Amino acid sequence: MYEIKKSKLGEYLAYNLTFDGYMNPTEMQAWYDDAKHELVSSPKEFVVKVDMRHLSPLCPESQVIMQKGQTLYRDSGMARSAVLLNNDLLRYQFEQIARNSGIFKWERYYSNSDSGSGEAMNDWLLDGKFVPAS
Repeated sequence: MYEIKKSKLGEYLAYNLTFDGYMNPTEMQAWYDDAKHELVSSPKEFVVKVDMRHLSPLCPESQVIMQKGQTLYRDSGMARSAVLLNNDLLRYQFEQIARNSGIFKWERYYSNSDSGSGEAMNDWLLDGKFVPAS
């Protein structure tokens, strides 16, 4: 399951993405297609907040589509991205995908178990100051 919502974060439009459960390649492609449709009207610069606390690790085919989606967001004006996750395996997988898509330097990862992760994520998205949550 996935969800794409928009909100305001400071001066930025924020795309709030949620990924949940097992995302097979068909569902991942549906996310990519919906994202492509949403990003047609995106502002010149925006931020992305991702909640993948309940996402299962991606199969190789879904990883390829996610990488393509990350490139789409970056090419459409993504300034920064903050990802909330629950486990180290998923973090490793998404760090690798981000390196492959070229967005790694604009993305930061936060653990759901860290107190203050929401505030730290917003700080990163608003002004690029990365302070790990404690």
